[in-house]
Amino acid sequence: PNRRGGGRGDYGPNRRDRASGYKTPRNGESAQAPVVGNLSDTTSYYEVLEVDSDATVLEVKRAYRKMALRYHPDKSSDPSDTERFREITKAYEVLGDDEKRRRYD
Repeated sequence: PNRRGGGRGDYGPNRRDRASGYKTPRNGESAQAPVVGNLSDTTSYYEVLEVDSDATVLEVKRAYRKMALRYHPDKSSDPSDTERFREITKAYEVLGDDEKRRRYD
């Protein structure tokens, strides 16, 4: 049968707590998300997505997806993460589009 989660049950490195959707950390990983301060107007979009200025569109997309999952309002209970998610989305809208990125750079 086609079961959600790949048919592996609740075991293995990708186990998620069913109630919260929290991904169980692997050995050596921190159980808490990294602390991120408030973003200022001087923060560049590259800093928001934590990529280099010469990152490819694919690298930008990967960084966006990773951060969007972490800070999405449906996944996080911290109210400040909603604003962080908006900043991440705005940064991706600019850096993910070649024309907008050229104007930004």
